[in-house]
Amino acid sequence: MSQQTREPAPPNRIVHVGGLTPSARQEDLYAIAQRFGSIQDVVMMRNQTGALLEFRELESAIQFVTESKQRSPILHGKQLFAEYSFHQEMWKSTDRNQTNKEKPMKRELDTYQASRILLVTIHNPLFPITVDVLNQIFSPFEPQPRQTVQTI
Repeated sequence: MSQQTREPAPPNRIVHVGGLTPSARQEDLYAIAQRFGSIQDVVMMRNQTGALLEFRELESAIQFVTESKQRSPILHGKQLFAEYSFHQEMWKSTDRNQTNKEKPMKRELDTYQASRILLVTIHNPLFPITVDVLNQIFSPFEPQPRQTVQTI
């Protein structure tokens, strides 16, 4: 299985920051990046291990990425990495009424699509979890979903 690598994005005001811990907050990223210049927006990714920073000035973003490559910032004991995003602009939640042609960036980080899949994780169960137990838990909800139990 070969791993594909793609060319890095050219410098722009949108910077992807990765390597975050789940406890990272927007305020933490502001604190790390604000010394490089004014930050227009911070968007945490759904999985909470990454974020997008939008700097007001291109020079600030370049300085942040350059210094991060030389000396990685550390947040909550974990080393972060920074790279330019392929997106040139981020649209705000107030822009959602625009048509798709008007949106500068489809913000998949913030888009919700309904799904019929519910993932349930049970930590430290006190008794065996079987399909029958799950049927009892979810019986008030109709229609009765198909269930699969995976043990790790």
